[in-house]
Amino acid sequence: MEPSKTIEKAHIINSNKYLISNMIKSTGGIVNTEHCEDDIEQVKTAVLKASDEYDIILTTGGTAISKGDVVVDAVNLIGKVLIHGVAIRPGKPFGFGKVKNTPIFMLSGNPSAAITQFDIFIRKYIFEIQGLKYDPPVLKRISKVKIPSNLGRTDYVKVSSDDKYVNYSLNKGSGIIHSTVKGNSYLIIDESEEGINKGDIVNIIFFKTMELN
Repeated sequence: MEPSKTIEKAHIINSNKYLISNMIKSTGGIVNTEHCEDDIEQVKTAVLKASDEYDIILTTGGTAISKGDVVVDAVNLIGKVLIHGVAIRPGKPFGFGKVKNTPIFMLSGNPSAAITQFDIFIRKYIFEIQGLKYDPPVLKRISKVKIPSNLGRTDYVKVSSDDKYVNYSLNKGSGIIHSTVKGNSYLIIDESEEGINKGDIVNIIFFKTMELN
């Protein structure tokens, strides 16, 4: 549902519409949005129409493998899904495909996961189709926090960093927008690491360096 002073039971604010739209604008892109129910025919119709009108298509929600998640199936029926599922956290249920040769990026419905997926997989693409260079610097900082991870998965942890330290970790799950509002950077834990300890030298990327200047 749209933002409201009152929320009925079993309703969720459509925060992704505003979050992702503003992220696209931060790359120089122009945005148009449309809402679809969890109906495969409705999704097919909307995606086919968008494939004739836009350079790229982004969707949020409906990418997991469960009843009611219809986006990936809809795209497979009218185009081709090339990727479904990636080894990152947050953001595993990410998809990519093509419909009528138009690229479609399928993001998670969880806001924090969708934000990370956009930053990792989509920002660079939007910059490059505009002929712009995208190369945010990866900087070294000293971690003041211990963060566990799992081998075989790259973690993009939203944190607060200054000119020397990573001060604290803000991730508490895929749906926590608070981590993005209060954080200013990603701490990257490589898939070959089982986490980081206090005092470790770590890699970070500041959010601001990922935007169009």
